[in-house]
Amino acid sequence: MRKPVICHDNNAAFLDALESCLSTGLKVLLDGDEQTKEMLEASFGDRDPETWTGTILLNDKGDIEGLSFTVGS
Repeated sequence: MRKPVICHDNNAAFLDALESCLSTGLKVLLDGDEQTKEMLEASFGDRDPETWTGTILLNDKGDIEGLSFTVGS
């Protein structure tokens, strides 16, 4: 069975999507650490994004504040 594609079909598109989130003021966290564009770009060289598990961060009102990922080994 083919693995479903949720929001990207390659790493470059996924990185573009995360950088787009940052540009709109949303947070992106990896293992609890808030990321910058440069940090995300470096993470793609160090870690396989296929092992990332993401959740949506919501504020008290239920508005989206960002995305949080835990990174598998």
